Amino acid sequence: MAIFITCPCGEQYKEKIVDILGVQIRSRCPACDGDPKGTQKGRETALAALDLAEKVARNTRLALIPPRFEDSTLENYDISVSQNAEVAYFYAAQYCDKIKECVEGGVSMIFAGTHGTGKTHLGISILKKALGIGLTGQFISARNIPLGIKDTYHQTKSELGAIREFVTPQLLIIDELRQEDVKGPNSDWGRGKLFAVLDERYLAKKATIITSNITRELVRECLTAEGLDRLLQGKLKERMPIFDWESYRK
Repeated sequence: MAIFITCPCGEQYKEKIVDILGVQIRSRCPACDGDPKGTQKGRETALAALDLAEKVARNTRLALIPPRFEDSTLENYDISVSQNAEVAYFYAAQYCDKIKECVEGGVSMIFAGTHGTGKTHLGISILKKALGIGLTGQFISARNIPLGIKDTYHQTKSELGAIREFVTPQLLIIDELRQEDVKGPNSDWGRGKLFAVLDERYLAKKATIITSNITRELVRECLTAEGLDRLLQGKLKERMPIFDWESYRK
């Protein structure tokens, strides 16, 4: 005989019962082969993968990665030009190997030195790794931070609210910190707003990566020795590698 039943896995099928020497043998569910828990686990795994894919796609759209750097990865970063390029790559790769731990732990880095040495390339490579596991992140030019805060003066949003928007991403890439941003005429106001963002992110345990063409010495002067030590947690060597080789763009 045969009856229709619903398996715990959710599949409805016609169950066949065969009597052999007084023992009833029941047919298995064709969807899960009699293992509804295994099927359910498979479905949960598939749904989790779909959820992650949607999250990655959404977070990548919101990350504002410039088209010029959409193809930047650790794999296509050129380390053949200098031993210091190898060292910078090593520390970036080390960060990526522990991307969840580093980002959620608020580990920050500074890539400062000669222009055209791939600092933005490395920063975005790290950002992509974070986005790829479902973390949030954003790319922004350093000069646009004070401009974004200044825009609130013509809106109902508060300055503090604007600063906290820069604190929201789990990883923030602040690109192209220029000398005029920290040492130029009338730079005090903008530098103060940048410091406010960095301080709020530090307190919130949010990871920040800064790229800059200014010298390491000027970065230290700009952030102060105490501020630099705080941001990098005293690990200057591995969190502020040297970029001193000839530009890739030549």
